[in-house]
Amino acid sequence: MKLAIGFCIAVPLFLTCSKKEQCASIESKAQLIDLRSKNDTILVTKQIGSQRDGLETMKTKDLLDFQKDWERLVTKAHEDYSSLTRDERVWFNIQCLIQDVDNGGLISHYYNSGANYNQDTIEDLVWLGFRDISTFLTQINQLFPNGRPSKDIEERNSVIESWPDGKYDYMLDELDQQFYRKEQDLENKLVQYIERMNLSGEK
Repeated sequence: MKLAIGFCIAVPLFLTCSKKEQCASIESKAQLIDLRSKNDTILVTKQIGSQRDGLETMKTKDLLDFQKDWERLVTKAHEDYSSLTRDERVWFNIQCLIQDVDNGGLISHYYNSGANYNQDTIEDLVWLGFRDISTFLTQINQLFPNGRPSKDIEERNSVIESWPDGKYDYMLDELDQQFYRKEQDLENKLVQYIERMNLSGEK
């Protein structure tokens, strides 16, 4: 699930040719943007293309690039979750959800501490523009008493263990598959959010 978005970058390339030459033919994929005479040569400034042309690409960050900041954020959340800013909370809850699902499907969110903040996670998904993913959690929540999983991890696990063997496996597998199809977009959006909100000191 690596982020791979290409950005077009303008790179100046300087070439020389005689005045009578058709300089634009030197590089059919490059765009001639400036032509100036100097002695018997012409200075050609070209705008060199994009990832599609294979001339220049930029590596875009993924969540692993923020690992040091992530570790600091996890420590802060474990010490005092209420001290997180709204933006930090979004990062914490969404990345915890992604990691939980990768380790064992959506049900892993409930087996682990992520569901201690289940309602916040639902709100944060909607905040990022993923209301559809938030409904996966609300559907699973209906399997708990009153449709609200306990904030206590032991109580949640007791409820899960009380479910008839295999009764909800098909439902959970279907929701997992839907999540996986949207996971890349979710991670991409989270990376953009981290950068836009200046949540990381990584450069």
